[in-house]
This record gives sequence, C-alpha cells and structure tokens, in this order.
Amino acid sequence: MNRISVNLFGREYNLRAPEEPEVVLKAAEEVRRRGEGLASQHRNRMSREELFMLIALNLAQELLALKAANPNNSELIQATPDESR
Repeated sequence: MNRISVNLFGREYNLRAPEEPEVVLKAAEEVRRRGEGLASQHRNRMSREELFMLIALNLAQELLALKAANPNNSELIQATPDESR
C-alpha cells in the first residue's frame, strides 16, 4: 500500500493508495480540474463540501452511464463497493 499526499482546493489529504501513486495523482488532478470548472461556473459561491458533492455526483453519473453502455465489459468497469459484496 502506497502513501501519497494531494492538495485539493487548499487542503492537504494524506491517502493510502493500493494503485500506483501516479494513478492517484491523475485522479486528484481530474477532481481539481472539475472543481475549478464548477467553482468558476458558480462564481465561487459553493463551499468545499458542496463542490466535492457535485464532483462525486458527476463522476457517479458518468460511471453509471459507462456501465449501462458497456454491460458486457464488466471486467473493465470495476464494481462500486456496494456491488462487490
């Protein structure tokens, strides 16, 4: 298990990552990019928590759309924690 530190919206997060650190850094950059876009759309009137919630909802929607569009590629699209039980 790798340890990695990422900074998102002015806050440092220390994470344990089962993947390679580069994957986590890439994911953090995607969250940062999406957050900056949402913040500029809403003129920075959102709290950090609201911003993270919108990012999570957008990513979940995209994941569900990918699963629906590719039902035979389940090995490419990992199960969410609830589905893996």
